[in-house]
Amino acid sequence: MPRYRFRLSLYERLLDGGDWVELADAAAALGAARRLARALLDVADPTVPWTDGALVIESGDGSTPVILPLRDVAADLNMDPGPGLAATRH
Repeated sequence: MPRYRFRLSLYERLLDGGDWVELADAAAALGAARRLARALLDVADPTVPWTDGALVIESGDGSTPVILPLRDVAADLNMDPGPGLAATRH
């Protein structure tokens, strides 16, 4: 099974990633990244510009990482991407 890990990119810095996890394929990794992003945005500190950040999905095979902008996830959730993040849903 392929291995993936997720790293947060914020303030133009790529933060240290966690452990590698085994997932069925790249689509499963993207789904897991979306769930992680939703959880992060649900508890986000509104003074931090989270929607300027991204989750980076790295694959254990060394292929090009996939970038999931948090702004896109916030838009999917109908969250206000104003200054910082207003964690209210419409």
